[in-house]
Amino acid sequence: MPIADSFPRLRRLSRLILLLAAVLIYFGVVAPSTAEDHAVTLELQGRTGEITKLETLWTGIDVNPGEAVGGATFNYPSGQAPFRVGTTVHSAPGTYWLDVTVYKGSESSTIRRRISLGEGDTTVFLPLE
Repeated sequence: MPIADSFPRLRRLSRLILLLAAVLIYFGVVAPSTAEDHAVTLELQGRTGEITKLETLWTGIDVNPGEAVGGATFNYPSGQAPFRVGTTVHSAPGTYWLDVTVYKGSESSTIRRRISLGEGDTTVFLPLE
């Protein structure tokens, strides 16, 4: 004897229960990991006059660990690099490694920061050598 025969009210509510379960699964599992745009500002602290290029690379820590999720390259004529560089990262909210490679002529150095992307804009302070 099926349970629905014993509880006729359950049979009427079964569609509603399935719909509620689907909504809970969506908002509890699927929606939090959906990729979205995050505005990120790189604040370069120090002399920017020698910078000719910046390269950024975003790598997942808790979201797709080790997988590169984005990056950008910014080229500047010598002496014209700004103190603030704005970029957008399209990824799921979470914690990421941000590697910024700063090129000064033929020399380069890489700065790594652990960044949490979520609600609102993110500012990353990068001291230059």
